[in-house]
Amino acid sequence: MSSITHIKHTVKRPADSRDLRTGSVALALVILTTFVTVALPLLPVERDAMLFINQFAHRSVLVDHFFGVLSGYSFFSGAPLLALVCWAWFDNEEFAERTRILTGIVAAFGSAALTRLMQMFMPQHPRPIHTEGLDFTLPYTVHADTLQGWSSFPSDHAAVYAGLGLVLWRTLPRLPATFAVLLAALLCFTRIYLGYHFITDIIGGAALGMLTVCIASWQGFQQIGGWIAQFSRTRPGAFYALAFMMAYGIATLFIGLRSVISGLFAHL
Repeated sequence: MSSITHIKHTVKRPADSRDLRTGSVALALVILTTFVTVALPLLPVERDAMLFINQFAHRSVLVDHFFGVLSGYSFFSGAPLLALVCWAWFDNEEFAERTRILTGIVAAFGSAALTRLMQMFMPQHPRPIHTEGLDFTLPYTVHADTLQGWSSFPSDHAAVYAGLGLVLWRTLPRLPATFAVLLAALLCFTRIYLGYHFITDIIGGAALGMLTVCIASWQGFQQIGGWIAQFSRTRPGAFYALAFMMAYGIATLFIGLRSVISGLFAHL
């Protein structure tokens, strides 16, 4: 009872107004980017921005390889975020803070599932590398058939990166929290540089990830998260066994699970 009471008390602290403001802005961005993507052609300002970034591609094998490694190898993307999640968890022994971390992480990855549903049920939106008339120059590490047939809006990677970045920003000390946000931003930019996403794809996905994390801070979700987090004390063996599976998913961004789910929907 004391743990649940403590959770209810912490949910009513000033962070709620911050979550409301952040969530409201994120919701507005999701709606705006969805409208721009579905109802409007590629805006000149976004086209110019994409081509400005793209002018640096296919000039240096080293630069293209750097961004290719960040995108293709989880050791340099998901694993650092996993390390920071572990830091946040073990650096915050207060039960309510661990509950916020747990619900935030689940929400961040839940947002990836939402992006996949949006991609499947919204009109097809080609990737920049497959957009006719854009004249996108492929980096050395990108093949012409990469992600062929996969809709680009919104970005599931951006949803996870931004969601985790928000969780880590609010729970880690300032230096590692800043590193987490900068890493999330770099990983999102990588998707633009390689031609996997338009800028609006990234903004929409990131906003959706942050929105779900803000929603997860609501009292009802915190109570559910507190019930789950309680197992870290009462059943630590089972809890951390499942936490290991979740941690592996974080490191790989659940690529195997997402591929299986996408394949199932493709055959329905």
